[in-house]
Amino acid sequence: MAGLSVIIKKEIADAVSNKTFMLSLGVLMLSVALTGATSGRAYSWFINNEIVKKQYDPTYEIDYAFCSLIIIRYLIRHIKILGALVAVAYGFNAINKEHTEGSLKILLSYPIYRDQIILGKLIAGFIVITTVTIASLVIGFTLYLFSITVSFSPDLIMRFSAFTIMSVLLISGYLGMSMLFSIAFKDSKTVLLAMFLLIGLFNSQASLSFGRALSDVIYGSELKPGSWTPLNPQAVPFQDFIAKLSPAYCFERVSLDLRISFLMVFVGGKYVEIPSDVWMVLSSNLNSIVALIAVPIIMFAASYVFFTRRDIA
Repeated sequence: MAGLSVIIKKEIADAVSNKTFMLSLGVLMLSVALTGATSGRAYSWFINNEIVKKQYDPTYEIDYAFCSLIIIRYLIRHIKILGALVAVAYGFNAINKEHTEGSLKILLSYPIYRDQIILGKLIAGFIVITTVTIASLVIGFTLYLFSITVSFSPDLIMRFSAFTIMSVLLISGYLGMSMLFSIAFKDSKTVLLAMFLLIGLFNSQASLSFGRALSDVIYGSELKPGSWTPLNPQAVPFQDFIAKLSPAYCFERVSLDLRISFLMVFVGGKYVEIPSDVWMVLSSNLNSIVALIAVPIIMFAASYVFFTRRDIA
């Protein structure tokens, strides 16, 4: 275990001293902080709009919970793209850069088991990613709180905590992919190109479009022409399964549900709104959450296997 702790400390020290990683981290934290500071304007706009509705309809009830976590809507894009770049910067430095500079070969010559090296890199990477993600979101959320006047209930705090955990899972998945590609491909250009293409693919709704096209071929049209009435109900779960092959899609879907106080449920041939709490949101998106958890586990496991069984020196 001594060798493992040495590797973890080394990797964390390398991350702090790496200019590319620190620059990408700085961009992420700055953008999240600015989002937190400016999201209050969107909150005020929604509240004013609700007040105007109540003036015209005294029976209208203002749903402050619906507006309170509007910050999540604006944070999603930063986590999906900038967070992914932070993960790539760390993962690329941990494997490919060390291989290019020759330090990985020197490290493998030490009396340390190969599995301790990769485990140390993976654990250190998860610690770093978790720390920077939580720190960034806490800063943004704190600045957001200062810009609005609302009392946050335990449910809303739990919603934002759930969003933070999912952000960690998404970015950790990208970290695992980056390290896996760095182990599998020795050429640094190939690694970066593959990661950027994958990030772009996941953030382009390509899996959702592919799922719809494939379900049309298998099941036919999903809806009746000119209406929202389902024509082939079995097509929807199939589309959803294909779309959830993208962790970014799963992350965005659950996050958008977390920010509001109701869910749209298809009942009796039409969509209706039902009040929801954080547990209802998570249970209704269980498949997406499982996918978010599975991606980093699979990527970390694959990185471990490739590193311990392939000649990467």
